[in-house]
Parts: sequence; structure tokens; C-alpha cells
Amino acid sequence: MRKPLIEPWTVDEFLAWERAQEERYEFVDGLVRMMVGGTLAHARIKGNVYASSREQVGGSGCEVRRWSQRGGVQPRRPRSLSNLEHG
Repeated sequence: MRKPLIEPWTVDEFLAWERAQEERYEFVDGLVRMMVGGTLAHARIKGNVYASSREQVGGSGCEVRRWSQRGGVQPRRPRSLSNLEHG
């Protein structure tokens, strides 16, 4: 059996490395991928969604965050059919 060219990282390995990076990266299935910038139209859409969301949750105790902020990382878990059927 052949060994993969790139060994998958753990979440802890990625987070330790990512803190020192200036660019933004995403962590998908153990692999690190650099995130690229969007178009001007994409930036407008993001701004509109952010502004609208802030208006909608105003005073509710919820917080709307911009997508450019770093967020938490959690492993993906496949959904079972029973979870989809029961909400």
C-alpha cells in the first residue's frame, strides 16, 4: 500500500500552526487549504447579509459575526437519516 504524499494533520496541529499565519486557511478532512479573496460583488453580498442579520437579531442577545473572523473548528460528523427526519 502506498503512503499518501501529504499526511493529514490533527485539529491541534492545525490550530498551533494557524495562529502564526498572516493569511487565512481552512482545515478540511485533515488537510490545510489557503483561503482566497472574493470578488467585489461577493464583498457586497457579505456586507448586506451582515447588516441585515444585525438588524434581525438586534436586542435578542444573539451576536452576528463577520466571516473574516476566525472561528472554532469541530470535526464533521455524518448525519443519520433519523436525525434528518426528526429535525
